[in-house]
Amino acid sequence: MLVEDILNQQAYYTKFAQSLPFTRLILLFLGEKPSSVIAVQILHIISNSIRISSSFSRKFELVSGWGILKTVLPGVWDADINQAAFDLLFGKSSIDSTSGSRSATPTPMSGSSLKARQKQERAEHDITVVSCTQIMPTILSALQTGLEAVAANCGIDDNGDGTIYCSFDTWTHLTSFYSRIHFALDVRKDDGDPD
Repeated sequence: MLVEDILNQQAYYTKFAQSLPFTRLILLFLGEKPSSVIAVQILHIISNSIRISSSFSRKFELVSGWGILKTVLPGVWDADINQAAFDLLFGKSSIDSTSGSRSATPTPMSGSSLKARQKQERAEHDITVVSCTQIMPTILSALQTGLEAVAANCGIDDNGDGTIYCSFDTWTHLTSFYSRIHFALDVRKDDGDPD
């Protein structure tokens, strides 16, 4: 997408974000039923926006962007979206369109020098750090959608008349898993860790 290529540069990003309601425009680009390619590009734009602007996550939250991603993306989830979502979760930049290779964790363009130095040290030591927790509910929602599809097709023939069904309560397990993850993220925020 041309917009994605333009927004990879901080000067163009700043002009674009100042002149238009950028967070709402991203949701407009996403649409109600996006293709996989569009969803991946939107996740790349979000990743670059977080890298460039320290306030982007909050602005995106104010227009319910994270909730909309959680609603829209699980229906079109595939391997490419999965990769883009986890790249966003771990703060990796999007695929460089000219070389096709993944670049290392980006150096932030704004923020304190201490934080920048810490990110650089993590990148040098190859430490994985969660940098965008807001995408986690979307990932869990996609997991839930996939597991519900598996559970719905989990019938096995075998009891005389030919029917035995796997009996596991997907909703209970996923709710428990989600609650534990949500609690862990809340505890992390309460400890004063802004990331």
